[in-house]
Amino acid sequence: MPLFQLDVYDHATVLVRRSTRGWSSSLVNPYQVAEVLSGVPLSTGLCGPDTLATGRIQGQPYVVTLIRPQAVTIHIRQGEVFTVQFQPPALVWGGLGNAYRLAALHERDIGPDGWPSRADIPTYHAPFGNVFHDTSICWGTGTRPQPATTTGMHAAFTVFLTGSSFNANESRGRSHAFPANILLRYHTLRPDQPYPCDDLVADGRMLDWMLSGGPWRNA
Repeated sequence: MPLFQLDVYDHATVLVRRSTRGWSSSLVNPYQVAEVLSGVPLSTGLCGPDTLATGRIQGQPYVVTLIRPQAVTIHIRQGEVFTVQFQPPALVWGGLGNAYRLAALHERDIGPDGWPSRADIPTYHAPFGNVFHDTSICWGTGTRPQPATTTGMHAAFTVFLTGSSFNANESRGRSHAFPANILLRYHTLRPDQPYPCDDLVADGRMLDWMLSGGPWRNA
């Protein structure tokens, strides 16, 4: 006599279980069932530095990492290619498989230790011309990073910066001072000076949206 059975339907998975009082039925998450039955460990393993959150969406792991303010070098293509160096604000860099997402944080929401002060702080459009309004990345024909892992997020971000030249495709609405083209803001920045966070444009979301896997839930 089985202790339980799984009934799989088009839109539901039902666990039928035997107890001392008879049989009972309940809906279960099929992805969680698959994880348990697979015997795959559910721990994250070794996490890389600055990992903000990890989780699973439909059985796939996602990772969210803090990119602390640091000087970066990017290449801009506008007719010809030219190089820009500046210091972005703190960034939230997340990935599930090859689906990477990027948002920015305001310096007032960063604590003395460089860590976000709370999960319910607002996020902002990342000040790059290759990031869509929904935080996804326009990779163009450039190099793409490996699937997201807890130890590979910083390497993936380096690929984002150096894998191809940036352009003005998604440059609108990223700056209050230069609303039509964020690339014009770069001429006022220096790699040894903090980013003017008051110029960031809010994206209407909270940090917790990224931490809880929001970008990938309905993708």
